[in-house]
Amino acid sequence: HHADEPGHLGVAGVPDGRLVRGGLGPALAMLPTLVLGLVSCRPVVPPAPPPPLLHRPQPAPPGDLVYLVMVDRFADGDPSLPGPVDPADPHGWHGGDLAGVLAHVDDLHALGVGTVWLSPIYATRDDKIGEWGAFHGYWVTGGDAINPRFGTVADLRALSDALHARGMRLVLDVVWNHTDYDAPVRTAHPDWFHANGDIQDWDDPVQRVTGDVHGLPDLAQEQPAVADWLVGMTEDWIDRAGVDGLRVDAVGHMPLPFLRDANLRLDQRYGDVWTVG
Repeated sequence: HHADEPGHLGVAGVPDGRLVRGGLGPALAMLPTLVLGLVSCRPVVPPAPPPPLLHRPQPAPPGDLVYLVMVDRFADGDPSLPGPVDPADPHGWHGGDLAGVLAHVDDLHALGVGTVWLSPIYATRDDKIGEWGAFHGYWVTGGDAINPRFGTVADLRALSDALHARGMRLVLDVVWNHTDYDAPVRTAHPDWFHANGDIQDWDDPVQRVTGDVHGLPDLAQEQPAVADWLVGMTEDWIDRAGVDGLRVDAVGHMPLPFLRDANLRLDQRYGDVWTVG
């Protein structure tokens, strides 16, 4: 900017740096004009306040009993949900869903369970890769949507509410390291992924973080856009579903600064989010 622009104050056109107006001449006579600089008169706009919390995660007490539910393998509470099932195939889908978990909340409570940890409930690959099934949910195609085989977001919220009504907590499994081969984000943002091929030396710390785990497309969490995308989706699930904690998959394959910053960001927003990896 220049001193003669509208909205700015300053001293210009004084060849020897002396002030010629203002009554401070002797005191500041030797200061060069550069030191005085230019002072912006534009109003300072305060940052927007964070959105209000829709859920305050409940921390787990010491000695809490955590129960892992592999959703597809637990209980079929709604046979009308889409997708073929084949309980006779150990690598096939067996039909478990969120309604099935909800139907057994009292049984879990009676066992002394304090926290229910769900396997990934997100939109995922449906077909096998070779002989290996996709029922586990770790081949995520859309981390911002729920797998229709498992129900709806309303079903997840109903489960969360039922757990909280009994003094229990809900933990989601989050998959930040990779996506499925056919995930739409690979087409939309190919630059969000490393392109180093499979990990060859599992003892090499660089390969472990920047290589593909058994061929799964490896996200570059060191990129701010990728980190914002991953953490933003997680915040959305905490808000929508009333989540209390996270089990973070494949922590050994992601950069520590990203994991540290993600935890810090979540704790700054929610106070205390229980995480384990």
